Amino acid sequence: MTAVQLQGIAQDGETITVPVAMMMDKETIPQEGRFDFVDTVAIDAKDPEFRILPDSGYLVARPRVARTGIQLYRGSEVGKPQMDIVRVYRPDSEVFDKASLQTYAFKPLTNDHPPEKVTADNHGKYGVGVAANDITRDGIYVRVGTVWQDGPTIKGIQDGKVELSVGYSTDLKWESGVTPQGEAYDAIQTKIRINHIANVKAARGGDKLRVGDNAQPPSADGTTQETNDMSNVNGAPAPTIALVQMDVDGIPCQMTDVSAAAIKRRLKTLESEADDLRTQLKAQKEEGAAKASKDAETITKLTGDVASKDAEIVTLKKQVEDGKLTSDKLDAMVKDRAEMVGKAKAILGDKLVVDGKSDADIRKQVVDAKLGDAAKGWDEAQIKTSFDTLAAGVQANGSQSVADAFSGNGGGHRPGYNGQVQTKDAAYGSYDKRLAEAWKGEAPKAN
Repeated sequence: MTAVQLQGIAQDGETITVPVAMMMDKETIPQEGRFDFVDTVAIDAKDPEFRILPDSGYLVARPRVARTGIQLYRGSEVGKPQMDIVRVYRPDSEVFDKASLQTYAFKPLTNDHPPEKVTADNHGKYGVGVAANDITRDGIYVRVGTVWQDGPTIKGIQDGKVELSVGYSTDLKWESGVTPQGEAYDAIQTKIRINHIANVKAARGGDKLRVGDNAQPPSADGTTQETNDMSNVNGAPAPTIALVQMDVDGIPCQMTDVSAAAIKRRLKTLESEADDLRTQLKAQKEEGAAKASKDAETITKLTGDVASKDAEIVTLKKQVEDGKLTSDKLDAMVKDRAEMVGKAKAILGDKLVVDGKSDADIRKQVVDAKLGDAAKGWDEAQIKTSFDTLAAGVQANGSQSVADAFSGNGGGHRPGYNGQVQTKDAAYGSYDKRLAEAWKGEAPKAN
């Protein structure tokens, strides 16, 4: 069945009017309203009125197309999804109402139900024939003359697609009751208005509703047996209901074909929903496993990174510990610088600039002064090697104090290493004295 299309809502007492599209099959249909139903009948090629016109190939028949009595619908088809099956009563007064019967005349015939009501605008798309205006009552049935004008549809009827289904609109009056034949119902159809008659594979109203149908011959007691019908002519015995057997979870159950079809559809829907849930669950498990694997990789990497950082921290702490400036290290540094500055002064004399200069700067002064352009572009290692070579045979000025070695050419008294105080004048005096006594056999030392 196709989807519902709501068009509007109006309320008139207990009867609700809601025009909707043909062939309802949604769980969300309003619980009250005017509905478009389909009741089906069948065609019998053995009927004397079933014939093919020789000049056109049209199929002419006068089948039963509708009946009175109770018909079963799923609750979702009539706006009552909370109900499994709804028993809808079609009383004689409504089925054979003159205003209703007149709506059969000249209505289109279709091959299966179209997804919308048939109108002049879409008749060329859906129409395969036309109903005549000879509408008569036949017991509990309505008979209508029909002319089928579409070749494929006619061939389908000849091949066995013989049942008919009437598409119509009706108001549902929701009230519980019992028919004159003693059958309970949940709602009554009123104001039945025909839209089209369709050739279908299966009929809701029973296999008596067919093209070329023929009433069963009378039985011994003179009554006509109407199987598959939910009701009979007023006063006649209630007909038998065709039941089918269906296994539900291994348990055989007897039920009407409508109930069986409804249950099968519901089971199919539930199975589909269960499959969807299983697919979602599988996807979620796979996603969770992938995330867990990725998280494990991340944790492993972070653990390794932390271990590496810990090792780096330990190493740096060791380097800091080793690099602490102790008094012994400070004494050694002062001694080394004093010796280097003393040798540099011995080579350059007063030209040497010491204040604010690093060891590397002082060595570069000496090398640049002695080698000039030959040392241009040398790096610190080359300059140190050259300086060490130049100073290899040079003795630092013995009269120079450590303070002088660090401070450069400044005059006046300066604190010497280990608290000693030395002046420049005293240093030069000592140097002159050595020169004056050189004749005694002691060679003066080069400065």
